[in-house]
Amino acid sequence: HLFVQAMSAAERTSTVASLNRADGKVVWRRSVGRSSYNDRGPGPRGTPTIDDDRLYALTESGDLACLAIADGTIKWQRNILADFGGRQIPWLISESPLVDGGNVIVTPGGPSAGIAALDKMTGKTVWTSQQLSDEAGYASPIAADVQGVHVIMTLTAQAGVGVRASDGKLMWRHTPV
Repeated sequence: HLFVQAMSAAERTSTVASLNRADGKVVWRRSVGRSSYNDRGPGPRGTPTIDDDRLYALTESGDLACLAIADGTIKWQRNILADFGGRQIPWLISESPLVDGGNVIVTPGGPSAGIAALDKMTGKTVWTSQQLSDEAGYASPIAADVQGVHVIMTLTAQAGVGVRASDGKLMWRHTPV
């Protein structure tokens, strides 16, 4: 199967669809949140992330959903802007969630929650980056081991940042000159 994120203009929702790889026909489709539009165009800006039998999709409006790959059943869902006090950014939320071990990582850009780790099975908050309140940028987070420390890195609206993957502690923040 192939998985895509799209906007349903008729329903004004952001959707995730599973397509049959052989013929391109829709196997299932689920609405995961309201769609948003601005002068830069409508619809999702990220792609779904697949991990084992689950799929994680983040809409342009901040709706994060965990779905079963088999049938599109929504396992859990929350809005990262509302839940973490994030601000919508001019081009709308534009990232793909990162699955790192038992967590799914997103960038809500809220006060003391520039980056957040959620339990990938339940959606419950594991940690937020307490020292980071940067607004979200237009980048998806990545993970890497840096000098023996597992780090989540991304570009916020203000800086390149790295937080410790175990607890969200800010490791570095580099702003352009």
